[in-house]
Amino acid sequence: MSLRRYFRRSRWDAERAAEIEAYLATETDDNIARGMPPSEARCAALRKIGNVTHIREEIYRMNTIGFLETTWRDSLYGLRALRKNPGFTAVAVISLALGIGANTAIFSLVDSLLLRSLPVPHPEELVQLAATPTDTPGAAPLRSFSFPVLEAIRDRNQVFSGVFGENVSGTAEILLDGRAETVNFQPVTATFFAVLGVEPVLGRTFAEDTERAAVISYGYWQRRFGLDPAVLCRKLVYRDIVHTIIGVAPPRFSGVEVESAPDLWVPLTSVMPANPSYGFQSTRLVARLKPGLTLQEALPSLRVLYAQILREEDAIRRARDVQHRLTEAQLRHAVAREMVLLPAGRGFSALRLVYTEPLLILMIVVGLVLLIACANIANLLLARAAARQREIAIRLAIGAGRARLVRQLLTENLLLAFLGAFAGLLFAFWAGRALVTMVVANAGSLVQFHLDARVLAFTAAVALFTGILFGLGPALRATAATRIHARVRVPIAKVLVVSQVALSLMLVLGAVLFVATLQKLVHTDLGFRRDSVLIAGVGMAGQPSGPQILTTWRDLLDRVASIPGVQSVSLSDNAVFGGGTVSDPVYAEIGTQHGSDIQRVSPAYFETMRTPLVMGRSFTPRDEGSAPKVAILNETLARQLFPDGHVIGKRVGWLARTASDLEIVGVVKDVKWQSIRTAPPPFIYVPVFQPAADPYSDQPIHAGYLALRTSANPDTLKSAVRGAIQSDHPFASKLLITTQDELVGNSLRQERLLAKLSGFFGVIGLLLAAVGLYGLMSYAVCRRTSEIGIRMALGAGPADLIRMVLGETAALVLMGVAAGSAAALAITRFIEKFLFGVTRTDPAMTALAAALLMAVALLAAGLPALRATRVQPTIALRHE
Repeated sequence: MSLRRYFRRSRWDAERAAEIEAYLATETDDNIARGMPPSEARCAALRKIGNVTHIREEIYRMNTIGFLETTWRDSLYGLRALRKNPGFTAVAVISLALGIGANTAIFSLVDSLLLRSLPVPHPEELVQLAATPTDTPGAAPLRSFSFPVLEAIRDRNQVFSGVFGENVSGTAEILLDGRAETVNFQPVTATFFAVLGVEPVLGRTFAEDTERAAVISYGYWQRRFGLDPAVLCRKLVYRDIVHTIIGVAPPRFSGVEVESAPDLWVPLTSVMPANPSYGFQSTRLVARLKPGLTLQEALPSLRVLYAQILREEDAIRRARDVQHRLTEAQLRHAVAREMVLLPAGRGFSALRLVYTEPLLILMIVVGLVLLIACANIANLLLARAAARQREIAIRLAIGAGRARLVRQLLTENLLLAFLGAFAGLLFAFWAGRALVTMVVANAGSLVQFHLDARVLAFTAAVALFTGILFGLGPALRATAATRIHARVRVPIAKVLVVSQVALSLMLVLGAVLFVATLQKLVHTDLGFRRDSVLIAGVGMAGQPSGPQILTTWRDLLDRVASIPGVQSVSLSDNAVFGGGTVSDPVYAEIGTQHGSDIQRVSPAYFETMRTPLVMGRSFTPRDEGSAPKVAILNETLARQLFPDGHVIGKRVGWLARTASDLEIVGVVKDVKWQSIRTAPPPFIYVPVFQPAADPYSDQPIHAGYLALRTSANPDTLKSAVRGAIQSDHPFASKLLITTQDELVGNSLRQERLLAKLSGFFGVIGLLLAAVGLYGLMSYAVCRRTSEIGIRMALGAGPADLIRMVLGETAALVLMGVAAGSAAALAITRFIEKFLFGVTRTDPAMTALAAALLMAVALLAAGLPALRATRVQPTIALRHE
């Protein structure tokens, strides 16, 4: 049967009814013509054709699809039933909305951040090139290469159809239409768009001979130029170089970095040194495999090629190291690398490295919330089934099959699930946006809440699974009873409540552990005072090297120090919790050595950061130029180099033969640098205005961080500091202005996300468990009305009844706590690595979670207990 006939079945039935009536009329007229009375003629015609209703039903069945027909009728009946029970429907829909909405919101972020591929042709062919150190087992692969390595691999490989390089995107100041503005840009090689297979919507992309060109994004074209086609050939100035806009990228393309959307792409040569060397490793390499080639097939020949390149690089490095500043171990380490290929079809994301495991944990958490909601609704359905036993028994008695009734009940439950899913989408739309904001501010086009086909399909699948999960058991149980007055056995409801309590305990315990972890981290001693400190990152690209750039830095420090509200200011080449540092071995004159991070700082640095001086002195303005070279160690490096504790006056150096170059004048307290969780690294501090004191004296500080200790809220000084940097210093460009507190807070994004969301879902779990307990105890009080009346008639008082109800509740909660504690021991091992200062088996944390759960449970059972005390014995004894 065609769908056309199915959807026109009512019209078809009307046509058949008219045909039958016409036949009866014709037959009746014929009988009358034969001499029959009219009444007998009609009856004879009916006897000849048979049962007209049966004929119409057979024709109707021939033109319909039975399954769709009964499902449609069951759906209409289910909607009427839900409308007649608004209280039950509201509780069930809200419970499902919380469970399904939470799952949808988390899945949307997981999909955007972890699963979604780049909007380019055949993203599965894209790979990232990386090198694994073979002399350091377990070390993370190196993902940046020098430009000569890029050129060698691009020109000499036999496994790629194309290779491109790109630097991490960032902000930059450009001059456009005579005014300065800040844009997000990304330097790429000329093959960037060609390898990705991205065609511009306007103009063209880079070619091999492209120089001084720029391609802008569709969003920037729309926002800045109003989609003006005349944007081509417009000029912009970047780093004193005029670039011409030659094309516009398509709307859905925002580069290869998930959480960053560049406004423009410029040639990589615009940000590279004039003669890039093997040592300038800042380029990320991406390639497209030749069609039909796999990672495993491409790797052998690529490793051979990379080994050849490393040998060539080693020869160049040895030839240039005329001062023998590199040890043989360092030279061997530079070539002890092996090429690996990593999938790149999903793009690159720093957030992915941070949030992959937390998001998977949150998927488990919201799954537990959904299970609690399902148990809650199953309990409500069991109670509701008790009121429908008469209806179900009558249906069974008049011949309805059990399977038919189960299907009808399941249809009602699925309607409930999809109503909850629709409400859950509204909740997810709000929660998803809040979640993205919590994870990353100013998210790129790929990190946001999407109500697209993938998310809707996920929501529909969850709703279908949920409807079957909470509806099948109650439906089977409701149709199993054949007696009109059959009662639902309470133990099943109690098992569901115990399960709810156990699941809720796991949620609450996880929330308690994550919140305790965050509190421990926030109150950890960092070795410095992070409050009232403003950090300004400044670049001096283009400033001549030597004394002139140092003079520029001094002038800038003086100008910033004169800003009202600034108590002290210092300069360093890295910010605490703001970036990496340079590391190098440090040799002591007594023969010990140890690897150490190096920090170049100005006088007043330790005073500004409030890092306590353990012994000796700090740097002074005299420690510069030709003054004796000095250094300050932190406690960790001092212990490692000088185990006897005698540090002040000892000497260290960067090579064994120069171990007496620097005199140690002080020791400062250890400082947490990149992570609060890890131990402070060994540090050596040298004066920033004494270039001869550091191992990179041929690389003067061209980018540094100003630290300002303020007497007021540091946020109020941002505009003044920005003005001081940009005025009178044409070579200075602002990189970032933030507070030290924000930098430290950024390192806790993962912990804050886990604490906030686990706490939120823990509260939802508690509320759902409370609703379940309230429903069960209310139902129990209603069932036991006669018993309560007898107890009261025999002398039981209100306190006895309250004790009875609360005692049952406490027993259920204790059973749930016992089951939940055992399950939590097995599950919390997956979150152990995220804890700090507490353990997953901490009895105090478990006791706190159990106490919270018990308090909420007793509060939920309090209303049914009070209702039991108001039962009138005379009415209760007549209750049936």
